[in-house]
Amino acid sequence: MDLYETKITEREHEVFQLVCKGFTNQEIAEKLFVSIHTVKAHLTAVLRKLNIKNRTLLAYFAGKFHLFEVKDENLFSDVRFENLRE
Repeated sequence: MDLYETKITEREHEVFQLVCKGFTNQEIAEKLFVSIHTVKAHLTAVLRKLNIKNRTLLAYFAGKFHLFEVKDENLFSDVRFENLRE
């Protein structure tokens, strides 16, 4: 699965990556300087375009299918582990 073949916008891709890092919608909104409504709209668009039901499955499929590349070893330095549940 290629994110660019599904026509994910640059901003949707940013939201997608932050969701996969464990950020909440509110934290994503603050980080990207947008409203929480905008974050929800981008996340909904990503889920629809990838035909995925929820953010948990989104993170699962991102890992399983390597949906985004790790180009920087510090990419996950801000992962929010307290938001991840077992």
